[in-house]
Amino acid sequence: MFYLKEIEKSIYIGFITYSNPVDTIAGKTISIYYAIHPNYRYQGYGSVLLNLFIEEMLSSYSVDKFVMNIKKENHASQRLALKCGFQCIFEDDEDWIFLKDGTRKKTL
Repeated sequence: MFYLKEIEKSIYIGFITYSNPVDTIAGKTISIYYAIHPNYRYQGYGSVLLNLFIEEMLSSYSVDKFVMNIKKENHASQRLALKCGFQCIFEDDEDWIFLKDGTRKKTL
């Protein structure tokens, strides 16, 4: 698990859990599941947590794709996925599947 914690109050703001990398035709893929404490929602902590997690996975492991399965009615998580660079690749009556490429952006 990957945690985001408020140091001064020793309160966990949120966490991410994930699957072991799975070899697919698209390469090594990780499924991501996350939660943010209700007192810290809608304050940007979700995107901080998700972006830190992705950076850590890219620097520590060889990951090609990240996947999030989000319920159709969970608009906040859909916005988070889009904000963090995921794209919706599949939707049905209950779930939307979001995918992000594991390629790191090069900076000068």
